Order: sequence, then structure tokens, then C-alpha cells
Amino acid sequence: MNPLFAADVLYRTARRPSVTRHTVPDRNGHRFVRAVGDLRHDLEEEASGPEWSELLGRAVAARWRSVIDPVPFSSPESITAHLLKPLPELATPLFGALDTFREELLREVMDARTALLSSGNRARRDALMECVEVSDPDSTCVVIGNHRTAVSVGSWLARSSHPRPVLSPREYLHPARGTWDFAVLMGPLSWLGASLVTASRANETVIIQPDWIRDDNEFHGLFAPEVMPTHPISVEIRSVAIPAAKEERPVPSPEPESEAHPPTGRGGWEPVPARELTSEIDWAAITRKARTFDPDHELEMDTDSVHRVSARLALLGGDRAAWIPEEGHAVRRLLPNAPEGERIASLPLSELVPGMFLLLRANGEGQAVPRRVTDTHLGPKCAEVRRLQADWKARLDRALKREGPDDLKRRVRNQGAITVNPTYWLTEDCLRPQRDQDFLALLRALGAPEPARYVEAGKVLRSAHSRAAYSLARALEGEAEARDLTQLRVEGHQALALPEFPETAEMVAFQVVAISPNPESVPSSIVRRPLRVQGTSWLV
Repeated sequence: MNPLFAADVLYRTARRPSVTRHTVPDRNGHRFVRAVGDLRHDLEEEASGPEWSELLGRAVAARWRSVIDPVPFSSPESITAHLLKPLPELATPLFGALDTFREELLREVMDARTALLSSGNRARRDALMECVEVSDPDSTCVVIGNHRTAVSVGSWLARSSHPRPVLSPREYLHPARGTWDFAVLMGPLSWLGASLVTASRANETVIIQPDWIRDDNEFHGLFAPEVMPTHPISVEIRSVAIPAAKEERPVPSPEPESEAHPPTGRGGWEPVPARELTSEIDWAAITRKARTFDPDHELEMDTDSVHRVSARLALLGGDRAAWIPEEGHAVRRLLPNAPEGERIASLPLSELVPGMFLLLRANGEGQAVPRRVTDTHLGPKCAEVRRLQADWKARLDRALKREGPDDLKRRVRNQGAITVNPTYWLTEDCLRPQRDQDFLALLRALGAPEPARYVEAGKVLRSAHSRAAYSLARALEGEAEARDLTQLRVEGHQALALPEFPETAEMVAFQVVAISPNPESVPSSIVRRPLRVQGTSWLV
């Protein structure tokens, strides 16, 4: 179907909703937002430094997540509380090393964090519960823009004896979901998308957000009336202030002096525009972290001629990232909610989008295959193939010790090699040099008899290794088919292992958090390899 036509169909089949915004009192949340904003503004470029990045990353994530998260802070499902609680431990080493003004800003963040936690998140909880308790359970849904938060809210509602579907905006708008009598949208509509009300799937919609957030009151459809008569064209939202319960009314902090917060220039309790709180991903900083390779793989990076590909960096759950090539084979996608036996699907790389789950080997494709599994695939050729491999590696080891890497590289190049990396070739991960031309040049330089025999044995070994890797990958995918994947839904990653092969590299299911907009040229040896990028878990 033509995308323009499909969009028009979506509007024409939409409900004509009654939309109300419930503004929830949240002075402590407002105080925390201002405190974090002032500290970030004062730090400016220093905010991405190692001593500040995790503290500020968690604080920034907590401030926008608290806007949409109704789970009480005392509940184990509260992701906001999980972000807030470690902040004092992260801040302690910084006190004493800062100037007076910056230390006051940091202390205000800690005090505001304590006040926010003490509120228990009761106001947001009560606002949501008031909606779901009086509505039809079979025709009511909750919409949240963050997948991890949606999972935790769904779990909390179920434990609270009020199970309701908690959907992403895309799920809510999907025609297959049908329509609802009542929908509760958590957070500002400018975060969720105007189509949730201009092409609403519910007869009545309530938006719940803090009273200190300023958002638009009128939202327009995709098409202007003069282009195509879609229905409805625009939706006006009326706001209703929810009074704070007497026992839950937060005690406001002393009103700051006008000069106490010079960075923001805001005075009193002025509302904050919703768009100021969105969390932009610093791709440059994440790319720098992703370029810190494991020592073994750095050896491969130092070669004079490395095959490179165009790839985008995908930020994954569990403090990981992976370079995803723009062109190439499909990736293995995991569908956690599909029936057992139907969870694994092949997905073209071009169709990978944030929110999906994919399967990657912990050490990259085809790595860490147990020798005993490869030997099984070698069959009767095993002894001879392994003997020849051990022989050329022993010769290489002696040559490196005798001549050193630089002199040996020169000799191998003189024999016609293009890529020369003898230090990496000696490692256990390397079965043989990638190119036959390089392998033959190395064998001639080492004085190995009948070099062609070694090259042929290397081909047999590499083929057996590939078949072993494939069989292990299918076995690990079988684990994904049968495993309880709750951890994956909540934390954004889950490892899968084979008990009978404990030395095998794990396969890990990751949620794709974000994909960089711009491709980069990277060595082909590192694509699809999960890389540690410490300090990104709060983005999930």
C-alpha cells in the first residue's frame, strides 16, 4: 500500500477522541530537573569526562524517565529508583575536589534526589490507578514511549491486580490492535507523537504528566486540509490539575535566590518545555568508547592493509554496542513474544530499527568455537590438519623470538605478502592468515616444506571451523527458543549458553536501543561483534 494512502486510511479509521491532560503535582521532580540542568550547564564539555559521565548520565535519564514512570519507588519494578539510588556513591569521590559553586550545585542534585525519592512517586501512581480502576479492563490500555519502562509498568500493574496492556506508540497505532474505549498516555504528547490523538485508537484519552512540564495544547494531523481531508485534522487538549493529597504534598525547598542558579536564568517554579528534557545520544562519545578494542583484536587493527566496510554503530542493552554493516547478510532477530519454535527470524540489515532484539555471539561471529567441536567436523583428517597447523605456528614462534616482528614482517613481504601480522597469526584465535597469498609468503619465509600442503590443510580447518560455528549457533538459538526471556525484556540483554560446552562463547540477545545516523568505515573483522561501552545502560 502507498505510504501516503496508508496514512490517510489510518486517519479515516481513527476515533474522534475526548482528550484530557491530567497534570500531577511534582515539586520534588521539578527541583531535581532544575538541579541536574544547572550542573550540566556549569560543566558544559566536562560533562562527558569519565568522572562525570555515569553520574550525569544516570541523573539525566532519571529526570526524563520519572516523567513517564508511575511505578512507586518502593517497588522492585521502579527503573527510576534504580537510576537514582546509586547517585550518592558516584558523587562522593567528587566532593572536596570542586570549587565552592560547583560543589553547591552537586550537593543540590543530591538533596533534590533525596527529596524526589522520599515522595515515593505516589502522585503519578495515584493518577494512573484512578484511571485504570474505573475503566473496563478489557478495553483499556496504557501507552508509554520507552520499552523498558513499559515492561516494568506492565509487571507492576499485574502485581497490583490491575493488569492492563502497556503498549508502545507503534503498537497502539497498529490497526491489528483494534480500538479501545480508554487509553492512558504517560508523559507529554510531544514525546509520544501527535498521531496518538490525531489518529487515536481510543474513544477517550487521558494524558498524565507532571504539572511543571509545558506542552502544546493543540496538535495537528499529518496533512493540512488543503492537501487531503484527513479526519480528525486537529485536536485540542484541556488540562485538569490533580490536587496533591494532604499527606503526600511535598515540602518545597527554600526558594532559591536569583543569583543561586545563574546558568539557567529561570526563576521560581517556571514550567519546563517538554522538548528540553529529551535525552539526545552523544554518538561521538559512544563511538570513541566503541573504538577501545580488546588487546587481541587491536593486533588485527595495526596491519597495513585491513579490509574495511561501511557500518553504523548500534547501541545495545547491557552497556554494549556493535557495528552493523550497511550491506551484507541478514541478522538473526529474536521475537520474545512469539510461540516457542517461532522466535528466531532472519532480518535484512536494512530493516533493523531500535526496539528490535537481535542475537550476536559474545565474541563475534564464528569466534571461540571449542577445538573439540571443530575436530569433530574435521573427521579423519583431524590429526594431519592439526599437525601441520602446529608445525607452522611453532616455526612462526621461533622466528619471532629470533628476529623480532619487524624483521620478520619485512622478510614475509619480500615473499609477496600483502597483509602481514605475525603476532596475531600466532594467537589461538587465528586459524591461518586470511589470504592464501599471505599464507604462502609466510610459509616460504619460514622454510616450511611443501607450502601448498599447509595451505590446503588450512582451508580444510577453516571449513570445519565454520561448520562447527554454525552448529553451535543453531544450538544456542535453540536455547533462545525455549528460555524464559523476562531478563531480556526488562534489562535489554540476556546471555544464552550451552551447558555441555562451557568453553563456548555465549550468544547474547540484545535489544537495539539506537542506531547512529551516520555510517563510518571500520575493519570488517569487528562488525557484529558486541563491544563494551561502559555507561550507556540508562539509555535502555
